[in-house]
Amino acid sequence: MNKFFRVLVCVPIGIMKYIGLKVCYRKNVIISPICACSPFSEITMNKNAKLQFGRKFRMRGGARLRVRKEAQVILGSNISLNHNCMVVCHEKIKI
Repeated sequence: MNKFFRVLVCVPIGIMKYIGLKVCYRKNVIISPICACSPFSEITMNKNAKLQFGRKFRMRGGARLRVRKEAQVILGSNISLNHNCMVVCHEKIKI
């Protein structure tokens, strides 16, 4: 039951984060529309940073993804950032 409740909360929040990133960074962000992001996760991007997610991307509570100036992050399909995981990119990361 806990898993289904988490999906009901995290998928709409993931869609809202997707829309917010798309509005702010336009073509520098490519994200599959269906992703599950916890309300307690954060995504930070600097100027000219590029971010790309594949299908079924999941971010748990406390996870942080930071893409610094002119860096590029590419995360493939079925990727999950678990609790309190931090990914900081200064140049390029491809998973």
